[in-house]
Amino acid sequence: MSKNFKLEDSKIWCELKHLERTAGPDGLIDLTRLWHAAGRPKGRSPRQRYPKDCRRYKDFGRILRHDGRSADAPAWATVNTAYDYCQYLDPRIMMAMNDFFWAQMERDPVGSLMEAPDPAKAMVGLFVKHIVATQSGGSHEDAARKIVSDVVKRTSGLDDLQQETEVAKAQRAVRGERPIHGRGDGETVEEGLA
Repeated sequence: MSKNFKLEDSKIWCELKHLERTAGPDGLIDLTRLWHAAGRPKGRSPRQRYPKDCRRYKDFGRILRHDGRSADAPAWATVNTAYDYCQYLDPRIMMAMNDFFWAQMERDPVGSLMEAPDPAKAMVGLFVKHIVATQSGGSHEDAARKIVSDVVKRTSGLDDLQQETEVAKAQRAVRGERPIHGRGDGETVEEGLA
């Protein structure tokens, strides 16, 4: 990424931050306003990026409400979808967010794993295991034990069932296993990529 690029200099990013601050009680963001901030690039409207029949994880990656049929009519989506859309509109935003993600993961790998959405935990778990092994100078097996031990400590204030759930998620993640409620139960990330 160009070291000269700053998110604050991006009209798209500034519009997203403004929309986040002024979002209504439902917390939805008008993707059409982001498209306008980008200069209305042809072929990149919110409706083209997120077709109505597109199936994604829960409310991520889809428009939840349309206010009209014209290209300029508001298209409402979650904040996470708005972040995804900003990255689609400007690859420099994607690179800046990628840099932030990796810096955060290296600062607090276990926290990053615990905060990762369930569908991504297995992939994040493999990265975290490698980062912890590299930082500690140990094996991946040692890193997996250290990660699970850290999750046990960080969840000690939860009730037994919540703690057990978080620990089980971490154990599955460091083995590279997908969440049990996801597609391909018991399949590892490596098997899914093969």
